Amino acid sequence: KIPFYSALASADRKGINKLQNYTLFYKRKFEKKNQEITLNTNFYLMQRDYNSEQITSFLFHSDSTETTSNRKDIDNNIINSVNSKIDYAYPINIRLKAETGIQLYYRNISNNHSSLQESTFFRYKDFRTAYYGVFTYYKDKISFQTGLRAENFNINIYDSVRFDQWNFMPSFSILYNISNVHKLKLVYNEKLDYPKYQMLTPFTYYSNDSLTTSTGNPYLKPEKLINIELNYSYKKKNAYLSVAPYYKRYNNLIGINTELSANNKLSEKYDNITNSEKFGGYLYVQTLLLNFIQPSIYIDFYYHKFPDNQYSGISYNTWLMTEISLPIDFYLSFDASFMGKDLTYNGYSYQSSLIDEITLGKSILKDKGEISISLINYFLPNNSKDVRWDESFREESFVNLYSKCILIRFNYYLTKGKNIKKIDREMNMERDEK
Repeated sequence: KIPFYSALASADRKGINKLQNYTLFYKRKFEKKNQEITLNTNFYLMQRDYNSEQITSFLFHSDSTETTSNRKDIDNNIINSVNSKIDYAYPINIRLKAETGIQLYYRNISNNHSSLQESTFFRYKDFRTAYYGVFTYYKDKISFQTGLRAENFNINIYDSVRFDQWNFMPSFSILYNISNVHKLKLVYNEKLDYPKYQMLTPFTYYSNDSLTTSTGNPYLKPEKLINIELNYSYKKKNAYLSVAPYYKRYNNLIGINTELSANNKLSEKYDNITNSEKFGGYLYVQTLLLNFIQPSIYIDFYYHKFPDNQYSGISYNTWLMTEISLPIDFYLSFDASFMGKDLTYNGYSYQSSLIDEITLGKSILKDKGEISISLINYFLPNNSKDVRWDESFREESFVNLYSKCILIRFNYYLTKGKNIKKIDREMNMERDEK
């Protein structure tokens, strides 16, 4: 069929991002073996200001008319968040270990958006509270672990729209140590994926062009992932291999409901639309070459099944990572990604292969600090394609994004006691979503 119209949009965005991450980590080990308490707290501050100018040309195929629209936007975003976790582990006896904890997450978002057509202000707060307990039992070559996590999600928009929900997520695993280098592990767990705040904003705004509008939904529920996998791992000296077939089920899958009006204007609204399943497997390999080159590769291959089979299909994701140790405490790292189709409930999206990041760094101040410079998306164009369809419409979008970035980082570790870089610890690092 001949499309109703084609649109070509060219956008120029300029702005400043100010990102700050502060992490406080504390671990106390007691006289009793494996008895310890851990505190991990992260403070995240983000401020982003940018201006955007977009020119869109429309070609209406029915009568070959052409029109052009101009759009200017000013966006000011502020995100402040605190993520804190307290964990206590206690060995009940030589075979049984108990672990319990609480994790608190608070986020405050202010978004001020203005354009020639409108001006909107969005204030959003969310607070997540999670309680968990895990028991681990050891006997000979087998260890058994079971646990439960209770998590509450509470949002507040303008102090008027409120929503909260409890979720209970059990977990279970059995590990069999075949030998010192071979292990086999069966895992069952459940996780939540929360909606991004842009999906929750109750405003209507232009999406790809002025004939397509999008609306958020403040009552979105988090997606729930149910994961079952059987993992085999091999580790000997500097070689490591991990491979696992898996089954994943996604409940409350977040997507976009679409409605096409009589004058061919497309309205989109986020909602918890459907469920889906993945049948697949992954492979991860890491080794050390010539005592200074550490390459690794991760491959994920799967069949994604939706209730409507026309959207189901096979896809894959691949990441390549290499780190090279250089003289006088320098290092060079290289990250690249190769993606297949990202299948969705109403179509698919495709991302071109990327050299994601090349970083040159150096340890300084007697390993208490690190300075690095990175080239992000610097060598290959970031091209993507998005295709959606149903019985009433078909939409194809192509994006050629040129977003070269030079990133300079400086990290400094304020330490007391043992060197925390040598302690296995979780990094509660926040990342901006937009």
